[in-house]
Parts: sequence; structure tokens; C-alpha cells
Amino acid sequence: MSYALIDLDNGKLIESEYSDRPMILASVSKIFTFYFALKVLGPEDHFRTEVHKTGKIVNGVLKGNLYLKGYGAPYFTANHILSLIHQIKSKGIQKIEGKYYYDSSEQWAYPRISELGLEDQTDNPSIGALNVEFNRFRVWTKSNLASPPLKHLIVKSEKRSRKGQKFKFGLGAEGSEIWLKNSKMRMRSIENLPSKNSNLFTSYFFHYLADLHGLSLPDPQNKMVPENSVLLASHKGIPLIRLASLGLEYSNNLIAEMAMLKAVKKLSKGKKSLLDSASYMHKWFKKKFPHINWEGSHFNNASGLNLNNKIGSKEMAQLLFSLQNVNFKDRSFWSLLSINGHSGGLVKRLKHPSLAFRIYGKTGSLYYVNNLAGYLMGKSGKRYAFALFTSHEKNRALLSKLDPEKGRYLRAGSRGWRRKSMRKMDKKLQSWITKL
Repeated sequence: MSYALIDLDNGKLIESEYSDRPMILASVSKIFTFYFALKVLGPEDHFRTEVHKTGKIVNGVLKGNLYLKGYGAPYFTANHILSLIHQIKSKGIQKIEGKYYYDSSEQWAYPRISELGLEDQTDNPSIGALNVEFNRFRVWTKSNLASPPLKHLIVKSEKRSRKGQKFKFGLGAEGSEIWLKNSKMRMRSIENLPSKNSNLFTSYFFHYLADLHGLSLPDPQNKMVPENSVLLASHKGIPLIRLASLGLEYSNNLIAEMAMLKAVKKLSKGKKSLLDSASYMHKWFKKKFPHINWEGSHFNNASGLNLNNKIGSKEMAQLLFSLQNVNFKDRSFWSLLSINGHSGGLVKRLKHPSLAFRIYGKTGSLYYVNNLAGYLMGKSGKRYAFALFTSHEKNRALLSKLDPEKGRYLRAGSRGWRRKSMRKMDKKLQSWITKL
């Protein structure tokens, strides 16, 4: 365990242990990410998704091409697709005689956020310029049916015995996704899976709903929107301050990554990879907060879904001390965090009435990593910034070397370790609340 507690009145370090040692951040990384994105882009910034056309509309037929263009919107849903379809139909279009394209040029695409973990984890989906429903879909396991039933999603039962994960991914013809269901593992009637090609997934999702609502489209192809196109329909996403609130409360990895990518793209005036964007963000923090010792700290992505996002608990608490009075328009950064006994990742933590509503923070967990950082109010009314990091470094390192099948027992054992870690952390937090 590594921890640090700092008095918000004077910045004095009240209590610490191993606080200078860089520790795996996990999703506590999102505190950095959303502060960075809000500072660079502003709280009212939003993501757009657009539909363009070429050609003319004649008797309900578009004699030209349709283009679906994305700018990396992480919170884009089936309802938003339907809104675009209704906008298109309101222009009198019932059929497309040309091609249907998707433009994925605004951001780099990745089949999953991180190489860490299992390939069927829904918190590790593909990302790109076009994203929908957090790039997740459902599988009706008894009948091997995907929902929505998109053309490029194929689910099959695997006959041979395989242990370690429920579904195994394989790439099929023309980018189709083949998911092999492990017939030897017990499953729920409906399981969730991540798409491995967010741009194609979104394009086929749009195609499917358009067909349901009477707008016939050919299969999608990838092509940039030409300069002579006309904007036909658009969706304006929710403000970034709201996205940040959702991203922190539900620890959404997709929202975090896309917010960072967009902020770095604005500052650097060009799109960068996940790794380069994380490095760029790291350098930005070093420049903005030179009083913090950044030696040994490191960022590999925005969400914390990796083992290389690291910082010491003292440095984490010092950053929180610096952010205590930060506001974005009418919303304080502090108020974006979860509240113990009430909301988000802290809803079940220290929930007794005598302790609830005294911790405002962000959790972060991986197998054998369990963290919490934020603000704490003591019984005296004094306020503190804190960071509390725990890990079982031996098991965490070993798990990273094992394949899904060999690592299954180690993953199962992580649940018991996490419960012990949680009790130890909450005991420390309770002592701070009651004694300070």
C-alpha cells in the first residue's frame, strides 16, 4: 500500500507511506485525462457526427453518394442514428442509387484500447472516428445471434474444449468479425462483446437502422467525404463537461480515450496515436505543474487500461491539491467525482450515515491493482487531498506473462485479494475521517 494525505488549507503532507514510489494508476488516470481535455477544449466543446451527400435528389431518390462522417464521438447511440435517419428522410430521400461510404479519417482506429486483458472484455473495445453504443453488442448465446444482427458479426460455437475466456475472436472475409463461443463454459442467456472495428460497426449499425426505417442503403465502404459534398444531417453531442462527468462516474474507457485524442489533436494541430497522445498529455502536465516531481511517472493511454500509467501517491495528492478550486463554467472539478455511499464507484464504500458523503474520488482497478484518489472531509470539517494505491506486484507481473487459459486461476484469486485490499483501504479512510 502507498498513500499520501495533504491538508487542503496549507498543502502540508499529513501522513504518507511509500508515497514517492510510482504505482500503477489504472482508472485513476481519468482524473488527469478529463482535467486535460476540459482545460484544452473547454466545457462546452462537443463531438459531431455528420451525413453528407453528393448528387441530386430526384423523386425521392438520391442520385449520388451518401457519406457518414465521424469525429470521434464516444457517446453516440442508436437513438442518435435514428435522428440522423429522420433528418435524411425529411429531405425527401427514400433510396440511394449511388454508394454508401463512411469517412474514418479524423482519428486513428484501433481494434482495442489496450493489449492488456482478454479480447472479449467489453471495457476494451475498438475505437475510431466513428463509435456507437460504446462499440458493444449483445449475443443471444443459446442461438448464437448477435444483437443488432449486423451482417459482419458472426457468432459460432467452438467444438473443441477451451478454457480461460468465453469468446475467441477471429477476423473473417471483408473485415467480418467471427466470435467463437466456448461451449464448455457456463454463460448467461445474453452476453456482451466488444466490436473490433468501430468504424465498420457504426457504419453497419447505421445501415441496419436505415433499412428498418425505410431507407435502403448498399453495404458501406471506406472513403473520405469529397470537398463538393453537401451536409445533409448532423448530430451534436452532449457538452464535454457532461461527458467528463459520465466518464468519471462510470469509468468509461472509450470516453476517456476519445477526449484525450481530440484535445491533443487541437493542441498539436494533427491527429496522433494513443501512445503519442498520452506522451503529449504527460508533457503538458509537466509544464503546467512544475512544482510536482514527475520523475518516474508515465502515461501510455488516457483510460488507465494498461500497466504503464504510473505516478507516486504523493504526486497524485499534490495534483489534487492544485485542482481543489478549479471550475469549468459553473461546475467545479471536485464535483465531477464519485461520492462515497452515494454514487459511481464509491456507492458501496463507507456507506454508513456517519461516514457517507465525506469522500469524493475516482477509483481505479485491474487484476491485483486497487486504487482510490480524491478529496476527504474529516469530522472536524477540515478538507484533504489523498491518494491511496494498492497492488500485489508479484501476481500482477505473473498474470501479464500468462495466456488466458493459464491465467484463469490467478484472475479468479484476484477477487479475494481485492476484497482484502478494499477492507484495508476503507479502514485507513475511516481512520482519517474520524480522527481528523
